[in-house]
Amino acid sequence: MQELKTGDVVRSPRFGNIRIARTYEDENQAFADGYTESAHVWDIEGWRIFGKYTESNRLPEFAAAKIEVS
Repeated sequence: MQELKTGDVVRSPRFGNIRIARTYEDENQAFADGYTESAHVWDIEGWRIFGKYTESNRLPEFAAAKIEVS
């Protein structure tokens, strides 16, 4: 599994290059903090990337949450 950390940049077909603002050990905590918009990043094994809109008409802030890989 690739490790992601705050400040890393990943590629999203929906948003282009995105910078990770936060990382979480559990995606439920990311949801609780308002990160609910999928960034549609498929190639990072063990992670799911979510966005949270902070202002209207702006790209969201992004977070990465670890997920179980089976």
